[in-house]
Amino acid sequence: MRRILKKSSYATSEVVNVGDSTSNKDEAIKNWIHFIGKIDECNDFQSEEFSIKDLTELTSLARSITRR
Repeated sequence: MRRILKKSSYATSEVVNVGDSTSNKDEAIKNWIHFIGKIDECNDFQSEEFSIKDLTELTSLARSITRR
């Protein structure tokens, strides 16, 4: 992820990482980018500030996060 951020022209505030594992979340935190947790039976992301149940919710949530 760090390599991708270096090669892109995006600020970290314009990037979101969507994932369903704690390693995805840890990578986002390490790189100072927003994390959206995809809730499933194997994680506890329903308590995250930003989480989705399915990908149909992703676009609107990601847009609202990057506008902050």
